[in-house]
Amino acid sequence: MATETVVAGPSEDLDTDEEGERTHAPKLEESVHLDSLRIQGFRCFKDLTIQHLGRANLIAGENGSGKTSLLEAVRVFVERGRPNALLRLLHSRGEYKEELEDANVPFIIYDSDAFFYGRTPKLDSEIVIGTADGAQEVIISHRTSTDENGTTSRHVEFAFPFGEVSFLEVRFNDLTGHVPFLKVPTQTGAQMPIDDASFGSVSTVASLGPQVLEDRLLATFWDNVAMTAAADKAVDALKLLNDGRVNDATVVGGRERVPQSGPRVLVRMAGSETGVPLRSLGDGAVRLFGYALALANVSGGFLLIDEIENGIHYTVMPEFWRMIFSAASDYDVQVFATTHSYDCIKAFAETAKEQDDDDCVLIRLGETRLTKQMRAIEYSREDLNVATRHGIEVR
Repeated sequence: MATETVVAGPSEDLDTDEEGERTHAPKLEESVHLDSLRIQGFRCFKDLTIQHLGRANLIAGENGSGKTSLLEAVRVFVERGRPNALLRLLHSRGEYKEELEDANVPFIIYDSDAFFYGRTPKLDSEIVIGTADGAQEVIISHRTSTDENGTTSRHVEFAFPFGEVSFLEVRFNDLTGHVPFLKVPTQTGAQMPIDDASFGSVSTVASLGPQVLEDRLLATFWDNVAMTAAADKAVDALKLLNDGRVNDATVVGGRERVPQSGPRVLVRMAGSETGVPLRSLGDGAVRLFGYALALANVSGGFLLIDEIENGIHYTVMPEFWRMIFSAASDYDVQVFATTHSYDCIKAFAETAKEQDDDDCVLIRLGETRLTKQMRAIEYSREDLNVATRHGIEVR
């Protein structure tokens, strides 16, 4: 399942929509990394609890076990259930249909029921995403604008004056917002004209993969850190490939001089005075460069990566994870990544030996035999060492 490539956060310079254009998000006063996670009623999770999370969290499991849904749940929590964040998640999975109005204006109708466990929510069905102790929770409820007697509810009277309308009520701490999943003009993409600021502050977050990052997003990431140590670290990440022959990188095109060409990342190889396109070095190089830049761009926030092993050769995996761990620590970023690869898990475990005990957790998702409900098994650093040393299957 492909996920969107989009960044949202407290700095207007960091925010991009699906096309890489800058968007606005409210400012966050302090970091809100998760030390645990509970998901109730969301997607395939009836009630899932992860008691301990680290700085880097690798999620494994069979196809359909909910790895991507777990990343989505983290995103919903981080963005406090903001309407445009919810719409983007539905849009990325194709959970909508297109219709024509009488004036032949195309609209998209989003299927908000897809968020709820079983996809058939009843009135007042709830999704709860937050910490295991319930100290912080985003609660999303399925509502209608009329009560059982057909009377319009007072708190939505102004927003929905034209009879019964289904909507989502989003609550976080003392904040409450209403999300009418009605018709959204297609020309706005997965955007809804609602004041997201009323849903509270959000942390900086980026969702990447499993597709290769687009040049426009790479260019935005690069512009935000150009001429800093973070840019040097991104170039250093490329040195894990091609025998360390990459010396420098830059972005050309897509600016005022040649806007129609779109941006491109060029790299300079050792012994050459001319640049070559980054993409000519393969998908692995694009991913390494993009992940290193993304970590710097979401400083103090979250990086979510679906199928992190894509394009990365197993021989590079240990150094790749060292780069992830180091940058996550330097920039105070909490990382959630999914994988199908045992080589990726093995490298994660090998690199975890060098980290603090609380820095890394492997989470395996799977069904219970009796109830067929999804559950999470957590592997600490020591658990990982034992499992990989004895070849125990943890995927």
